[in-house]
Amino acid sequence: MRYVTPSGSVYALYQTMLDQPHLLVAGATGSGKSVLINSLIGTALYGSPARVRLVLLDPKTTELWQWESVPHTISYGYELDDMLRQLRDTIGIMDTRLHHMHAVGERLWSGAQIYVIIDELGDLLTTAKIDALPLLQRLLNLGRAAGIHLIMGTQCLLSSVLPTQLRVNIPSVVCLRTATKQQSRFIIDRPGAELFPNPRTSGKAFGFFRQGADVERFTVHRVDDNEQMRLVNWWKDPAHTI
Repeated sequence: MRYVTPSGSVYALYQTMLDQPHLLVAGATGSGKSVLINSLIGTALYGSPARVRLVLLDPKTTELWQWESVPHTISYGYELDDMLRQLRDTIGIMDTRLHHMHAVGERLWSGAQIYVIIDELGDLLTTAKIDALPLLQRLLNLGRAAGIHLIMGTQCLLSSVLPTQLRVNIPSVVCLRTATKQQSRFIIDRPGAELFPNPRTSGKAFGFFRQGADVERFTVHRVDDNEQMRLVNWWKDPAHTI
C-alpha cells in the first residue's frame, strides 16, 4: 500500500490521538481541522486497518465524502435525519457489544474499534441540539468500553454551542489556531493557540494536543488529495479485504 504517513514522532502522536477514548479537534475557520481529521483517518487505515470501522457525519458535505467508499465505512451521512439515525444505530451497536461483554465477563471490547467522525460538531448541535445532545452524551459516557470513539471537529468555540456536559466527557483535545486568547483558554485552559500563524498564508498548521494535564505542541501533517485518493482506491480494490 502506498501512503505517505506522518513522520516519526507525529505518526506516534496521531496513534496516541486515535487511542484516546474521545477527541475534540477545535480551531478557527481555516486552522487545519479537516486536514488533521483526514490525516487521522488515513493513519488509522494504514496502521491497523482490520481493527478500524468508520461512521462519518459530514454536515458540510465536503470533508469526509471520499472515505464513504472504503470497506471500513459503516455509514456516511450529511442530511440531519441521516446523521441522527447514524448516532442511534451506533448506540445500538454499542448496547449489543456491552450486552455481549457482560455475558462473557469482559470489561473492554477486544474487536474492531469504531470511530464516529463528526467534521463540524457546531453545525450538528446548532440545528439539532435537542435530538443530538443526548445521543452524543450516551456515546461519550459508554462508548469507550465498547470500542467506540468520537472524534469531533468544531470551529464554534463557545460554551453555548459546546456545552459543559459534553466537554467534561472528552479527556483529550487538539487546539489549532484560534482567533483570540480567550478561545485558546476555553479549549485547553491556556493561551497560545491565538499566536499560531494562519495556515492559509504560512502553508503550515500547528496545534496543541492536551492529554490530561500534559500539553504538546505539534505540526499538523498534511496529506495531499492525490495521496489520499491513492489510499482510498487501494482499499476499494476487491483484492484488498479487511
